Amino acid sequence: MYTWIDKRNFGFTLLEVLVVVVIVSILATVGVPMYYSQLRNSERAAAQSQMLQLAADLERWRGKNFSYQGFTPTNGLSYATSTSQTMFLPAGSNSSSSKYMITLVDSADRTLSLVPTALPSSVGQNWTMIARPNSGDLTDTAASKGYMGSASRLVLDSRGVRCMTPGTFSDHIQDSVIAVMTTSDAGLCGNSSKSW
Repeated sequence: MYTWIDKRNFGFTLLEVLVVVVIVSILATVGVPMYYSQLRNSERAAAQSQMLQLAADLERWRGKNFSYQGFTPTNGLSYATSTSQTMFLPAGSNSSSSKYMITLVDSADRTLSLVPTALPSSVGQNWTMIARPNSGDLTDTAASKGYMGSASRLVLDSRGVRCMTPGTFSDHIQDSVIAVMTTSDAGLCGNSSKSW
């Protein structure tokens, strides 16, 4: 007995495969940047929340000590080293796993950390907190790396100044640049920044 087999149902044509590949590539082209944008927004919101918590901790510290000098962070955060002015976010992360790096400095002299307790009397009365994304390049001098490379830089200070500078800002805020910045807010919050 002869069984009839329909040979047209054994696979996909080349045209069908090409259509599927084109559709998947279009979805990936649109979806992946949107996904990374949502990740950046989520990390930025977490950093902003942590910065506000640190600001509240700083005010409690000043209420007890009449100065911000010698501030010790809480809530799982700690300085990278005993003399450092940098903390990594989220809490418990390190230089390679963090999403944001917060630098806490004195507003009057941004070259000075609030960590030591023996600072001039003019130091320790105000603070500036700068959070920059950890893009995998700790010097932040190379091209953006990873999805955090184009995330916003955040600034918060004791006078209530809050600004967010886009990740495309040419003069990236980094630890080594803080020393040469002016003490005015314009040095940290330029024309391309917005409040948060």
